[in-house]
Amino acid sequence: MTRARETSRFINPVSRLINVPAVSQGGVVTEYESGGSTYRVHSFLSGTSKFVITSTKVVDFLIVGGGGGSAAAEGYSGSTGGGGAGGMVVATTQSITAGNYDIVVGSGGAASTNIAAGAANGGNSSFNSHVGTGGGGGTDYVGNDAEKVGDAGGSGGGGSENLQTAGATNQATYSGVTNVTGYGNAGGNGGA
Repeated sequence: MTRARETSRFINPVSRLINVPAVSQGGVVTEYESGGSTYRVHSFLSGTSKFVITSTKVVDFLIVGGGGGSAAAEGYSGSTGGGGAGGMVVATTQSITAGNYDIVVGSGGAASTNIAAGAANGGNSSFNSHVGTGGGGGTDYVGNDAEKVGDAGGSGGGGSENLQTAGATNQATYSGVTNVTGYGNAGGNGGA
């Protein structure tokens, strides 16, 4: 989602409404006013889309990766680890030049249908060279110890029963980029 500060209309001294061409297009567009300024929000919810900016704008954006899938339930046999949340990137006051930008929204990871196999990681989401990494897939109770560890992801998948280790986060933090921060956490370890 991006938020660009732009005036989409104004009223002239003789009180006629005049439409001004939009300087950004793409996604589901909404507008709101705050502090006397009009803001335009572009929301992208799935797939790959284009975001078009016709003049340089200062924008805020939020990117979230797809969540990790769930492992197959085993009933009385043991407990599986849950899928991890997608990583998140928050950016404010970023200057974006005119152009066509690809927006990719990662899908959720596929669930496992086999009690001996873990679930898939979520898909990565991206905009302007920034990536929200997909969450780690949930792991299963069956198999050797290496197979029971949660997958790494934006936020790691949880470990399965018998104290199995959770997946680590591999979300970029963007620590060297002004006003951009990536967020992700390791999953939780499995219980006894």
